[in-house]
Amino acid sequence: MRHPQIKVQAFLANLPMFTDMNGQELDRVAAGTLPSYYAKGESVFQCGDPCNGFHVVVYGQVKLGFTSPQGIEKVIEIIRPGQTFGEALMFLEQPYIVFAQALA
Repeated sequence: MRHPQIKVQAFLANLPMFTDMNGQELDRVAAGTLPSYYAKGESVFQCGDPCNGFHVVVYGQVKLGFTSPQGIEKVIEIIRPGQTFGEALMFLEQPYIVFAQALA
């Protein structure tokens, strides 16, 4: 499957957390960006995995949730295009406290 190409700097410049950055700063952030593609139902990460960065959804949706001790899945949030997740844990250098799964 061929994945659509995006202009990373332009996409980041439209996200609230990056709007105050100049072109050089955006280029630096974009250089550290790793595109990832997930099929529907595929795991992005599991609870307890190390958090090495944060995520931005460009296309599709990602479900954040956890499984209760009784084995019941609880959905915390559905992340849509343009939304980010994982940034707080990245700055705290903590593992993920939820799982993330691609919905679309």
